[in-house]
Amino acid sequence: MIIKKIIIENFRQFYGIHTIEFSTDKEKNVTLIMGDNGTGKTTIGQAFTWCLYSEVKQLKKPDNLLSSKLQKEMYDGWNRDLAVTVVLIHNNKTYEIKRKKTYHKENGIIKDALPQLTISIDGDISYKTSDKQENLINEILPKELSEYFFLSGEKIDSMSTEIQSGKSKDFENAVNTLLNLDYYKDAIKHLKSISNDYDTLSIDNSSEYEKKLNENINTLLFKKEDKDNLVKTKNDSIAYNTEQEIDIKSKLRTMHSSKEYQEQKDYEEKKLTNLNTGVEEERNRAVAYFINKAPYFFAKDAMSSSLETLRNASSIKTDDIPEKLHADLIDWIEKGHKCICGRAFENDDDVYKVLEEWRKIVPPESLGNIITSMKSKIIDKCSRGDDLFSDIELKTKIINEKNSDIEESEEKVTSLEDKIRDSDDTSELQSRLEKYQQEDKDFYTEKDELVQEIANINLELAKAQREKNELMLKSSEGKKIIRCKEITNNLLSYFEDELSKDEEDKRNKLIAAVNDAFKNIYGNVFPISIDETYHVSAKTENGLSPGQGMSIVFSFLSGLLKIIKENDEANQDSLESYPLVLDAPFSVFDKKRIKAICEILPRVSEQVIILIKDTDGDIAKEEMNNKIGVSYKLLTVNNSEEETNIEKE
Repeated sequence: MIIKKIIIENFRQFYGIHTIEFSTDKEKNVTLIMGDNGTGKTTIGQAFTWCLYSEVKQLKKPDNLLSSKLQKEMYDGWNRDLAVTVVLIHNNKTYEIKRKKTYHKENGIIKDALPQLTISIDGDISYKTSDKQENLINEILPKELSEYFFLSGEKIDSMSTEIQSGKSKDFENAVNTLLNLDYYKDAIKHLKSISNDYDTLSIDNSSEYEKKLNENINTLLFKKEDKDNLVKTKNDSIAYNTEQEIDIKSKLRTMHSSKEYQEQKDYEEKKLTNLNTGVEEERNRAVAYFINKAPYFFAKDAMSSSLETLRNASSIKTDDIPEKLHADLIDWIEKGHKCICGRAFENDDDVYKVLEEWRKIVPPESLGNIITSMKSKIIDKCSRGDDLFSDIELKTKIINEKNSDIEESEEKVTSLEDKIRDSDDTSELQSRLEKYQQEDKDFYTEKDELVQEIANINLELAKAQREKNELMLKSSEGKKIIRCKEITNNLLSYFEDELSKDEEDKRNKLIAAVNDAFKNIYGNVFPISIDETYHVSAKTENGLSPGQGMSIVFSFLSGLLKIIKENDEANQDSLESYPLVLDAPFSVFDKKRIKAICEILPRVSEQVIILIKDTDGDIAKEEMNNKIGVSYKLLTVNNSEEETNIEKE
């Protein structure tokens, strides 16, 4: 997808009709739009999202889009249009997307009608119904992904805060869609649905018991679906609360009276998380150690007694026994009551007693060997439990020390919360934060209970399904249903394996690309990790600075765009490339970081459009000079924020 131009008519500061044509050159793929604060840089970004999705963010009155200058000029009875047109290229076709609103003034009041959307493809208006038009735009660039490519400074800051808090879940949806992983996930979802359908099928002329069994399976499946939906609801609630907590903490940090307290509280809360994790790990290690050592320790007395018995089992020295003596020979001698030397004996003679002692040791019983082996094993097993109490005592001491640290940190957090709450300008925010945090604890408890209930339902389901399968195997129709389910599950396993391999490969490439970009932007300060659910994080001793957090955001986007571009160059058409529209992206960076970002972005994105204030723009212009295809200047008319002109440089 490449954006050719945008036409803005009477949209906020842009009175009249204004056209911006963007660079589509592959080498000089950067368009620079510079202007002071209040000249309309953010408005241009809003014009894109309003045209494509009928949505305007970061605006106190999102319905008040008509140029204020035009509103003052309008007389009763006048009709005037507000419109934005975006012309873009997608899959070698030219799309012209236009969204328009008509305003009418009557009795001094300006009213607007619903927006009208028209889309033409290569000059042909093929999509006339609203639903088809909206769906077509989402096929080109899904709405949920648009914020990653029409990126404002506030969104960058929000993403940075999520990373700093260790909660960057939103990245998962973007990665799954952009790297084409949703293909596998949709297939898996479909196959699971088919597999579940087979679970509820029954054969003709089934018995009453089989019918009841099938009804039970259906009931259990409905219960499971209901519980799964409740878990999803809890997760959504937790995610919402987390967003609110991040927002409140961000606001608290900016308030002078509570800033220092909030930073200390964030540090203590992070420390608490690490301590709790450490205690849990130590407990798990102690339990595992106890499970491994305890049997030997508690059996030690019994084994020691057995060892003493074995030691006294025989007083005969093996050296006294003739070589190669076998029990069969002893049987022969005792049967004839005569030694091979010719000496006769009876069953109560000493000779008979010696022979019987020898029988315990010679083959085939080889009791002596068994005794020796058993003694060795018992000694080894006794030694395994020797240090059980000392080691458990040591691990308990470590846990108690960590628990003491936890209590200390909890006291500090409580004290800091009191200090923050006592601040006049933060008491309400702090109360809201505590409310969301308490709700989160409740949600997690309720979620854990639901997860346990689901596990129990799964056990019941498995048992009922086994019984049903046994009954179905008695008929050819039943065997056919079971075979179909096996084939479905084999396909399901195949897609899950393919997803796992493809996802791991792409995630590893993404991690490498993100770390490479971060190294170029900020230096090799620390590694960035991305887990299986695409939480982006960086482990640092003192936390992330705002500049580092935003650098990670740029690194993530750069890495993602790099992989998409590499796949495109390798003729893998399944990955769609997108332009990058950035509004005030460099506000917290120094010249060195701006330079690094300016070097990376044109390499990884097919098209870069930067809306930037003059001071940062001069640096960007200097660093990206050989990559800038076209640049514009935003100038207010008569020093008024009501009207802005766009001049091509």
